[in-house]
Amino acid sequence: MNTRGLTAIVILSVGLQLHILDQSLYSLMMVMAIVTTAMAGPLLNLIYPDRFVLRDIAEADRIALGTAAGTGSWYWSRRRRPSLRSWRSGRRWRPAGSAAS
Repeated sequence: MNTRGLTAIVILSVGLQLHILDQSLYSLMMVMAIVTTAMAGPLLNLIYPDRFVLRDIAEADRIALGTAAGTGSWYWSRRRRPSLRSWRSGRRWRPAGSAAS
C-alpha cells in the first residue's frame, strides 16, 4: 500500500475514534481508500508505459553524466539496454563484455 492509502487509513481511524465519523461513513471511506490505492499502480502502468520509464531513466543518467540527451558518446554506445524487469529487480546495467551475475 502506498503512503497516500496508509495516511487515509490513519486519518479515518482517528476520525472514528473521536466520533467525527459514524461507522457507515468510516466503512465507505475505507473501501474508497483501499480501492483507489489498489487501482493506482495498474492505472499508472496503463497511462505511463514501461518504455517511457526506461526513456526517463536513460535521460536522467545522461544528465547526471553531463551528456546532452540524444548525443552519443562512446560510453553510451557500448552499454547494453536494460529491461524494466532487470531495473526493478535491482540489477543495474553493465558495459558490454562484462561478466553477468
